[in-house]
Amino acid sequence: MVAEGIELDDVVEAVLSGQIIENYPEHRSGSCCAAKVDNAGSEESSFMKCTIQNCPGDYEAREITHTVKQQGRIVVIDHVPADVCPVCGDVLLKPETVRHIEALLRDAAQPARSVPLYEYA
Repeated sequence: MVAEGIELDDVVEAVLSGQIIENYPEHRSGSCCAAKVDNAGSEESSFMKCTIQNCPGDYEAREITHTVKQQGRIVVIDHVPADVCPVCGDVLLKPETVRHIEALLRDAAQPARSVPLYEYA
């Protein structure tokens, strides 16, 4: 916590007054979660610090282009909601987003369009 600039009092306050909205038990930096904290009367919005060691960034809601390889073919999914660190580029997908992507891949509907694929040689 110290490396991320998070004070113990902030964590205690978030746990006591907040609600855990996402759990990341197997995140590469160790178990973590996102908590919604009621900031009633405060103009400060809630945010989540980047979980990459020594990165000072805060995750921001964005839309990304997600690429996945499935059964030997490359699938590109555009406009995927994600939390992205603007400093290091780390990306977090919410569990419901991952489930939606899995459903898209499972249903294997006709793609909206095709894109060229170049081999790095």
